[in-house]
Amino acid sequence: MTVKIYGLFITLLTLLNFAYAGSATVNFSSELYPLQVNEQEVEHSLFSKVTELELAPGRHILKLKYNDLYELNYDEHEVIESDPFWVIVELTEEGDYQVLFQRPESVDLAKQFAKHPSASLQTPSGQAVELKTLKFRPNLSQERPVTARELAPTASTPVAPPNDRPAKGISHPDAYSMLEFWWQQANDAQRAAFLEKIKGQ
Repeated sequence: MTVKIYGLFITLLTLLNFAYAGSATVNFSSELYPLQVNEQEVEHSLFSKVTELELAPGRHILKLKYNDLYELNYDEHEVIESDPFWVIVELTEEGDYQVLFQRPESVDLAKQFAKHPSASLQTPSGQAVELKTLKFRPNLSQERPVTARELAPTASTPVAPPNDRPAKGISHPDAYSMLEFWWQQANDAQRAAFLEKIKGQ
């Protein structure tokens, strides 16, 4: 009986590894990060944002958001954020993809960017493709299919249909959220001592 259970466990483990074989990793920045992949929401923790998603090759609908922190002066900051928006990505090959955007150099430019966010997708082969941003979730049946040639001229892999495999997210610490949390926990004396220490640096 024990041998049968062990054999079943090995079989399931093999199938699980096979199911996630041939996946692509989509990398994001902490300022431009995913909220949803296809029908699945991406859960972020208090201190970290998901900045990596493991997805199957094919077409995926991503809901993104821009959120950035700008220092105005020594002890004053401003958070700039956009409304959530949607993009369609085509993953035609395995490997690492990177969602890129040009980070605004000033608060004023960041506010303009937040009103009209834009991004591009860098493929594993180094090709950069501009992503069309949409305010509402697109209906793929009404969208013109993006061919593999448009994504990467050297790719010959056919575009796969939407994949319902759950997205595997990887979280990374969000320093701003951690600082904000501990600042709220500190008393007045601790805050004053902390500010004095930073001034001395």
